[in-house]
Amino acid sequence: MISKDFLFFKPLHIVNFEKIEKVSGNLVYITDEKIPIGKTYKEEFLNKMKYIK
Repeated sequence: MISKDFLFFKPLHIVNFEKIEKVSGNLVYITDEKIPIGKTYKEEFLNKMKYIK
């Protein structure tokens, strides 16, 4: 089971919300990485961000 602080973006990406530096459009920035948010996951991600940040 994955903690509530993590979210799947795509089958290959699991993101820890504490490590997110910036969100812009469909991209999440974590250190030097740009991770695209898939359409399927974007709404869930944005809703979860409201409660965490």
